[in-house]
Amino acid sequence: MSADIDALNLEMTSAGIRLFVGGLQSLRSATSLRRNRDGEVTITAGRLHPGPEQVDGFWVIEASNQQEALAWAIKAASACRASIEVRPFNEH
Repeated sequence: MSADIDALNLEMTSAGIRLFVGGLQSLRSATSLRRNRDGEVTITAGRLHPGPEQVDGFWVIEASNQQEALAWAIKAASACRASIEVRPFNEH
């Protein structure tokens, strides 16, 4: 899997579409912050929403349209052997 992800990163870089890529550390390193109704923020160790799905890393790419983004996501799902989510990026 690592070799496939490395190859995909190289392909994205060669195509000039990869803006940023990052892998996340293990879930054990997570810290969650919740704003309470009274306005206070509670900080706890662990992930915010325990469940079967998790984000292990992400790519920010510059695709010309949704179809191009989905084509890269198909390659990413294959390389990662995992589910992939595609979302447009808001620039402010």
